[in-house]
Amino acid sequence: MTKLSQRRLTRNERKAQILSQARHVFAAKGYACTRVADIVAATDVSQGLLYTHFDSKETLYTDLMGMCFERINAALAYLESMPLSARDKIVLALTRIVTAFGSDVASRESVRLMAQSSFSEGIPETARRLLVSEQKKACAVLTRILEQGREEGASCVLPSQELAELLWATMKALTLEQAISGADFRTPNVQTIVSLFFQTAQR
Repeated sequence: MTKLSQRRLTRNERKAQILSQARHVFAAKGYACTRVADIVAATDVSQGLLYTHFDSKETLYTDLMGMCFERINAALAYLESMPLSARDKIVLALTRIVTAFGSDVASRESVRLMAQSSFSEGIPETARRLLVSEQKKACAVLTRILEQGREEGASCVLPSQELAELLWATMKALTLEQAISGADFRTPNVQTIVSLFFQTAQR
């Protein structure tokens, strides 16, 4: 056994490990059907140690939702910063979803959690409020990208905010379908989807 494998995890590393393993459990069973004992078994830590990091299942789930959105919003922020036209940015984002997403286990599980939070009545109110606030942040980035497209003469005539909400809903639908269908997912034509949001071809 190497020194690295023998090294005790730091508090932050242990917390990240618990969150990662708990994501598997919540994604598979849903919030209501997941017991603390299930998480303890999956994370291979004692219940006492688990509670030193999270004071309840609700806190763990809400923190996990926050971690999922950190990934999403970081990706969107990077997309916005890229030196590309707005159309190319959306093409890139949608292509990433329909091609690479299927092999990204963490992303698939994150999508399942967001879907549960969107449609389940049993999730914690803290997680539901987080979902609403973080989705607004995501839509704000997409709105700015679509405003860029408007300035480039490529965006549709509908208000950018409305288009951004439709685009976010489209992205969620694609990722959810990927997560559910797996290898049976039928890859849509990205250019066809993009044409719904941009009237003109890229110059």
